Amino acid sequence: MSLPVHVLAQTYIEFQSRGLDPELIREEFEKYKSGAEFDHEWFCHDVGSNPREYLRHVHFIPSDLAAEAQWLADFADPHRKARRTSDRYVLYAWDPRHGYLIIDILDDPGAHTLWKQRHKKLPNYELAATNFCTYGPNVSDHK
Repeated sequence: MSLPVHVLAQTYIEFQSRGLDPELIREEFEKYKSGAEFDHEWFCHDVGSNPREYLRHVHFIPSDLAAEAQWLADFADPHRKARRTSDRYVLYAWDPRHGYLIIDILDDPGAHTLWKQRHKKLPNYELAATNFCTYGPNVSDHK
């Protein structure tokens, strides 16, 4: 049985305004998390944070068409699928009691730079991750 995947309510609305389907992303993330790290077409390289922090990220299929084509070609090659990387991240939290919370997508280019500066640039994301892992999903805050 896989753990539930939630989407932060404000992120759900933001995804819709950006033309992204939040339910499709949630469903695909759930599939990804129930399988092996490198076996999903959209996600690769799940990266944790400092063990004392809750915010995590996973590399996400690039939005640039040429980079996306290379990502998909690498996915199709069994020798290269684990080497896929991108500058587009899905930020999330994970807790064994509550499941997963998708907090945002950092679009390319620039996700890597933001992640390196997360303590200065992403404190609200860390707060959302900490609250989820500490208190669990709140119906008013998550979908």
